[in-house]
Amino acid sequence: RVALPDAQALGADEVLVRTLFVSCDPAMRGWMTSAPSYLPPVEIGATMRAHGVGAVAASASTQFRVGDLVYANGPVRDSSVSLAPVAAIL
Repeated sequence: RVALPDAQALGADEVLVRTLFVSCDPAMRGWMTSAPSYLPPVEIGATMRAHGVGAVAASASTQFRVGDLVYANGPVRDSSVSLAPVAAIL
């Protein structure tokens, strides 16, 4: 069981993003092997990464407000915590 991020525990400049959409790309297949690639492989048991769109559920950043739609690269999960500089408002 995976614990959901705690909105009260956000660090400086972090945002809690509820995932709305994720991109399933052919590159993901390559990330599941040990073959050399432009990104390190996703280890067995680790959460797959993907580009996605989400809504800010909590924010400790001056750049993002609750409800903002954002685009970011991160884990394929219901929600995740991201540093504000790696997310972009849509």
